[in-house]
Amino acid sequence: MRISAVNEKDDIIVKVEITNRGSSPYRLLERDLPTDGLMTKTMFWVYRDDQEIRYTGMAIDRQITESDYLTVDAGCRCTTTIGLAQHYDVTPKGMYRIQYNAAVERVGGDGERVYWLKSNVIVAHRK
Repeated sequence: MRISAVNEKDDIIVKVEITNRGSSPYRLLERDLPTDGLMTKTMFWVYRDDQEIRYTGMAIDRQITESDYLTVDAGCRCTTTIGLAQHYDVTPKGMYRIQYNAAVERVGGDGERVYWLKSNVIVAHRK
């Protein structure tokens, strides 16, 4: 997992890339890598000048069905872009440190498990 970012006027746009380096397909809930770029849960750690910026959106719980999953085939990459201003206050000037850090639910034959997807940490300067 890797992220990169671009500053826009009132937003920081984060590009999230997940690559399946394994030998078999990998299933991921779409809400953990939203193809429409809309956040429905906290996905990032965001700090401005060493002060944590809290996620302000609602955490939406819903019943998980098979159609909620994306499949990332072996050797393939999934990419999306997400604007942080949806649910983080990123308009003030400063140095922003950002990391994708989401708890990911996985439902299988042995029940539900939660694990973490973490990316590299990036820095975005807003002047």
